[in-house]
Amino acid sequence: MRRLFIAVCSCVTFNFSDANYADTVLPRLRVIKERLKEGLVERQVDQFILVCRGLFKKESKVDAFVGLKVSLSTGEQGFIEGGFGQSGKFKVRIPGN
Repeated sequence: MRRLFIAVCSCVTFNFSDANYADTVLPRLRVIKERLKEGLVERQVDQFILVCRGLFKKESKVDAFVGLKVSLSTGEQGFIEGGFGQSGKFKVRIPGN
């Protein structure tokens, strides 16, 4: 069984050298929470496309996640290509060599 992971990374954008950082830097800082979501590969359409499920609810807008990177438990990397059907399923493209 293959597992699906979405990974997001970031870099340091602000230096906290200002003594008054709470008033100057923090209002401009975007705070996010690290999350890990796991889904399942339901089937393989062809050698590059997988149909997956379990990350999104039926009513979720998958379009907001198109292009995000995906890691499979096998170590392969891909990205979300779009929704599939009406039940929260989505397509993942694994680029070829």
